[in-house]
Amino acid sequence: MPINLMKRFEYVATIAAVIAILGIAVLPSAATAAQTREQCYDCCKGQGHDEYYLEQCRLKCFRNNDHCLEQQKRQPAAEVMPPSSQPQPAPARPAPERQVAEKEPPAAPQFRWPNPLNLVPGKEWEAAGQILAVNGVSPQHPQYPAALKAVEQVLVQFARANPSGGRLPTAQLERILRLLR
Repeated sequence: MPINLMKRFEYVATIAAVIAILGIAVLPSAATAAQTREQCYDCCKGQGHDEYYLEQCRLKCFRNNDHCLEQQKRQPAAEVMPPSSQPQPAPARPAPERQVAEKEPPAAPQFRWPNPLNLVPGKEWEAAGQILAVNGVSPQHPQYPAALKAVEQVLVQFARANPSGGRLPTAQLERILRLLR
């Protein structure tokens, strides 16, 4: 019987040692983190994201304490040119050419209709999803369900008021999209 107790003790001691080693290696304490939570939150705020992406950045900080430090390492540092003993020649200027007035590109329309717009009675929610997708509102947007419902309601009201067709409610949909941005 003492042999069985020795084997059990060895077995339990081995398992305890493995668990302890894994615990030390896999679960580093927050005290050894390279930056504090406040430093990472300040870093996330400094990136200028909206609430949704700010929360995503904070979650990344929660999972990886070096999240903001890794991003700062990736940003290229400004290169400082060493002073040289020889004077630098002046940059050569190209011969003056006829100035062409620069035209500003036309502003992209704020609202676009999907082509083709499949507005079928009873399936206005599909058209609403297409309208939001074409105008750059992804399903991951925090206000997407409310926007989908608002666009769907506009389309339903339009279909009821104009059963044979008519001018589409672009202005109403533009207002909804402006609220999302």
